[in-house]
Amino acid sequence: MPRVTPCDHGCVQGTRRLTPAAQLVHQALVDSGELAESALGERLDLSPRAVQQALGELLAASLVEVDDGPGEAVVRIGITHTAAIHGLLDQPGDEVTRSLLKARQALDLVLGSGSARGMERLTDLPVVSSRLLEIVAGARRDVLNLHAGMVPPASQLDNSRDEDLELLARGVSVHTVCPQEFALHTHVRDYVEQMEAHGAITRFALDLPHRLVVVDGRVAILPIDVRDLSAGALIVTDRSLVVSLHHLGARILRRSKSLRETVASLDLPTKVERQVLMLMSAGLTDAASAKRLNVTERQYRRYVAKVMTRLNAASRFQAGVLAVERGWI
Repeated sequence: MPRVTPCDHGCVQGTRRLTPAAQLVHQALVDSGELAESALGERLDLSPRAVQQALGELLAASLVEVDDGPGEAVVRIGITHTAAIHGLLDQPGDEVTRSLLKARQALDLVLGSGSARGMERLTDLPVVSSRLLEIVAGARRDVLNLHAGMVPPASQLDNSRDEDLELLARGVSVHTVCPQEFALHTHVRDYVEQMEAHGAITRFALDLPHRLVVVDGRVAILPIDVRDLSAGALIVTDRSLVVSLHHLGARILRRSKSLRETVASLDLPTKVERQVLMLMSAGLTDAASAKRLNVTERQYRRYVAKVMTRLNAASRFQAGVLAVERGWI
């Protein structure tokens, strides 16, 4: 893997780290929604080789997708959180908002890099378990945990009970954010109440971008695949990345709800609402977005209005930022 420098971690903003040709191709796709591969070269006066190289960059960054169906290949902006984050970063915003977006981008960088300076990739499960226990047990100040993924069985919570209570007894702050559907399970509610009685803080979010543990703001642990924990884990020690990941987790924690609030108002976004938010945030026109969803422009605008009302957002940009905070993007 290429070397990742601290500037790469902190300076990536929208499409500005792409080559000029890739930026041109990306903007053309944002403006039109989709184009045939040959049309890109003609429109932008780029050689086929330059178009291929630009598309390679954009594909590697998960910003576009290519439809290799019958006839000529068609390139379009991807309906992905990566494209949405890039689109939001290309718009003006205050520094607090940009810090959130860059923190979310840092998570993508970690997961996309897999192995680089300040990152260690572990695939041996006994080693992963041993390192995780060692790092968390060595916590001195705080542990921040985004518990994305499957609901833990009661047996798993029972096995971690003593370690969690020991951390709290030593005065370590333990903050955990879980997906809100966890609150539907009695054994999870019971465990949360017991831990909170000893000083832990647990909150619930509509969704979480990834599973993540940050210890003392100095080291972060992430599973390689949140759907398959047996795939291993990434240990991140690069300070700029850890700071960004901690910032993301802390922002999500602050915007999440208590157990009582969550049980009282469970409300998940629909698949269409997620797609609308990603298309809208990526910067596509209403016409292009409607075409991607196979609906009329009028229907698409209804979707936009509905999701903005649901998020209590005054603008499409604010709706995208709020969606990032809630873990919807």
